[in-house]
Amino acid sequence: RPGMLGSAVIGGKVTEMLDTAWWLRQAGEDWFGSNASESPGAGRRVLVVEDSAFFRSLVVPALGAAGYAVTAVADAREALRLRDAGAMFDAVISDIAMPGMDGFALAASLREGGAWRDLPLIALTGRAEPADIERGRDAGFTDYVAKFDRAALLESLRQCLAVPVAALTSGEA
Repeated sequence: RPGMLGSAVIGGKVTEMLDTAWWLRQAGEDWFGSNASESPGAGRRVLVVEDSAFFRSLVVPALGAAGYAVTAVADAREALRLRDAGAMFDAVISDIAMPGMDGFALAASLREGGAWRDLPLIALTGRAEPADIERGRDAGFTDYVAKFDRAALLESLRQCLAVPVAALTSGEA
């Protein structure tokens, strides 16, 4: 439902979780204190690949509030179908642990060629151990961000979109 993130059991009771960003936007489009055209994401299109509806409901509003035009899909195969259909994005944010094709396989597939080959790819994951980060970079991810760190995700996206991908992958950034 719009305005709701989901529910959680707190103190033994089911509690509905409000999407405060959604409610604040209902109070006024300028609530976040910036003109949409001046937002870091203004005019930028981002694809979010996340199998968890709960995490999609956290990430999509955060990116939207920063001015990004967000498309969200539930799995890697759906992302590849969008690519093959000619959809264009400025960056892809993907979960790692997904059923079927995981984020590592998605990144490797995107880096093999096609229209999305040079897009910034940001891994969004609950596992951010050094070995996981190295595996993600080897698969083709530009950056690796913990799922619960909204500020780090927005900063990573801002930085990735400010620097040409060739510089990011060659270590020049």
